[in-house]
Amino acid sequence: MKIVAFTDLRFTSSKTPTGVGKHIFQMVHGLSQIQGNHVSLLAARDQVQRPGSLSFLPIRELPLTWKMAEAAWTVSGHPFADRWCGNPDWVYCPKNDFIPMRNIRVAVTAHGAHELDPQMPQPRTISARLNRLRRRTSYARMLRGADLVLAVSEFLKKQMVEWFDVPPDKVCVVGNGVELEFFQAADQLTGLSSEPPDRPFVLCVGGLNLLDGGDRVIEVAAALRRKAPDFRVLVAGGDHTPELMARAATLSNLHLLGYVRSEQLACYMRDAVALLYPTRYETFGIAAAEAMAAGLPVVTCRSTAVPEVVGDAAIYVDPNQLEQAVEALLALHSQAGLRADLVGRGRRQAKLYTWPACVARLQKALVEQHGSVKRRSTQSTASFCKIIVNADDMGMSCEVNKANFDLMAEGRVKSATMLSNGPQAGEAAARVRDFPGCSFGVHLNLTQFKPLTRDSGLAPILNEAGEFNSNRIREIQIGPRLREAIYQEWCAQISRLRSLGVELSHIDSHHHVHTIPSLFLVLKRVQKATGIRRVRISMNMYGLRAKASGFLLLKKRLWNCALRNFVSTTTTARMTDLNVYLERAATMKLERQTIEVMVHPGSPLYRDETELLRGRWIEQLPFKAQLISYRELASPSNRG
Repeated sequence: MKIVAFTDLRFTSSKTPTGVGKHIFQMVHGLSQIQGNHVSLLAARDQVQRPGSLSFLPIRELPLTWKMAEAAWTVSGHPFADRWCGNPDWVYCPKNDFIPMRNIRVAVTAHGAHELDPQMPQPRTISARLNRLRRRTSYARMLRGADLVLAVSEFLKKQMVEWFDVPPDKVCVVGNGVELEFFQAADQLTGLSSEPPDRPFVLCVGGLNLLDGGDRVIEVAAALRRKAPDFRVLVAGGDHTPELMARAATLSNLHLLGYVRSEQLACYMRDAVALLYPTRYETFGIAAAEAMAAGLPVVTCRSTAVPEVVGDAAIYVDPNQLEQAVEALLALHSQAGLRADLVGRGRRQAKLYTWPACVARLQKALVEQHGSVKRRSTQSTASFCKIIVNADDMGMSCEVNKANFDLMAEGRVKSATMLSNGPQAGEAAARVRDFPGCSFGVHLNLTQFKPLTRDSGLAPILNEAGEFNSNRIREIQIGPRLREAIYQEWCAQISRLRSLGVELSHIDSHHHVHTIPSLFLVLKRVQKATGIRRVRISMNMYGLRAKASGFLLLKKRLWNCALRNFVSTTTTARMTDLNVYLERAATMKLERQTIEVMVHPGSPLYRDETELLRGRWIEQLPFKAQLISYRELASPSNRG
């Protein structure tokens, strides 16, 4: 196989390599040693001269700096990088890096994204929130654009599937490996760490931070100082927070070693009483695997991926009762039989985590997917444009309802959205079950008819008759009270349709009010509360005579990007009306895209549009097109 490796080479040229950096080297080097593989490296322009541990590979240059490429690809998904890769069978990313390809298969590796996990404590600063949005956007694009996703654990695979709707059969668990020096350390003499033999110590690997359980380490160290003053706690790693550093400074038995290279870390593991590993989040748990390989018992918590990696070769303690950890550490120091049992189980468990085994799993996945995943340019559906013709305003009147259902019966419309507070919403809902092949969504409303709730907070956007006041929502400043009232109203509109027996597939809105920027977080709250993950994007396709400004298109692109990635949301690539679509179909390359075409059957203002719908417009397109419903929209698009 011809493979081009692509990654951020700062991870391979660091003087203090991380676990991710080691994974990159071991996997790429392992692939290059397999007979029949030809591996080269694609490097960003500013990283070509410093490939670090991958300097043994022939290098291709990407004519963009790393930051330029990352920014362009995260925001827009362009430019495609095929032209700089030659013609490989795979582009392999051994880290969570996104690289857009038009025709070349891509395999990407997920190592973890703790900042996206709602169960983890997160900073609430604006910069932290923006960074989470950037990470989610990048991750979503990476996973959607990949033909094969490689995860380091089953735990992480489950997260990727749940958070980003990745098909499970698209994800292969390759794991992580333990370096040889840790296996060799188990059979070496003790004392090589240079620590005093009469001062027993517990080893921690990571740092004094909340993610690694640094606060728990400090609590255990304080308890050990009271119960066993000679017992020390040594922390290898440098990722410390100032607050926990200050607390650690008050404990005479807690010592910070800083960054420790693998060879020396293996010696510390050989001499320690145990590895104290009270982590809150691990997508693998490499320190625990290394400790087991070195013959060091592990005391840990049943957290995230740790039980998957450690199995029954550890003592598990309740993180809320860390006195258990203190007792376990003292028992391991005093009870030779308990220690020997855990050492034996740990060494057997560690044999599952070798780099050759990881490379073999990767090679197998690439070979199998190479046969089953066709080049994108040759996929059978590549020449099709998938079109969702969505009829708005159902429930507005009997005439609108009749026109919608007539077109559905003729197979010309497969999706529609209902005005929950429309005068004829009940009549429309009663007929939904007669059209099982169509999908129905909610047409959120703030501009017409009476609201369903009686919240006084809606008063600024109501008229004297108590109805929504046309375009008033766009004319006023939307404060917290009004936002909360709109949230309650939209939830009520969704609840009413569901109570009428309508299975809702997607969300859009009357006069596009859901795309008002100041209501974005309200929309996301509604999605979370109702579980609806398909949403209409902001219109991003305009006619030749009514072109949108570049600034407007940029704002829409950013809004659509946020829509897809802040609470993972499935969308089309483009959205427009029928007349614009037919105009642009002759001048734009719309193949291989999924597009929503908005229509208004039954409205006296759109009689010409309805006549077009009844014609042969799909057959007259300059490319093949397939009419689908919103329910058939399988995954978020990469574009627009």
